[in-house]
Amino acid sequence: MGHFQVVQRLLEEGAGADAQGRRYGTALQSGQYGTALQAASCNGHLQVVQRLLEEGAEVNPQGEGYGTALRGASWNGHLQVVQRLLGEGAADNSALQATSKRGHDDIVQLLLKSGAVRRQ
Repeated sequence: MGHFQVVQRLLEEGAGADAQGRRYGTALQSGQYGTALQAASCNGHLQVVQRLLEEGAEVNPQGEGYGTALRGASWNGHLQVVQRLLGEGAADNSALQATSKRGHDDIVQLLLKSGAVRRQ
């Protein structure tokens, strides 16, 4: 069973798309991420990101480790996830810093073009 199927099953059984855990996390995310959306975004699981957003996951919550879902996806170079998050209104100036540091030029250009970050 893959990540999407597990997330789908947990959501069907009533798991909250925005549930936040501390040290040990929740069934949908481990403790190093604030929410399941952040975990999926950081790890490039586009199908899971889409499903969580359909379920009403908040797109801009601050969390542990990577901060926001947009910052995590940008840091790790997940272009399609960044595009999806921006389409949902994600915004986080630290995403530009993160992706610049990692050398993901395509995401730098996308963030600047989208207006989701301020030019510094």
